[in-house]
Amino acid sequence: MHEDPGLGRTGGELRAGDVITVEPFLCRPGFGGVQVEDMVLVTEDGCERLSHAP
Repeated sequence: MHEDPGLGRTGGELRAGDVITVEPFLCRPGFGGVQVEDMVLVTEDGCERLSHAP
């Protein structure tokens, strides 16, 4: 389930205090896949990573 705030082709606006996730998914057919979720806090002057997956 995806929740607001959402970003995509239709646009979207982030405000300081929003927390979003970036969820890249890598898959190799016949081998397997992995999805890593990074959490980011939107700040007044940029962002702060809340998770630190290698």
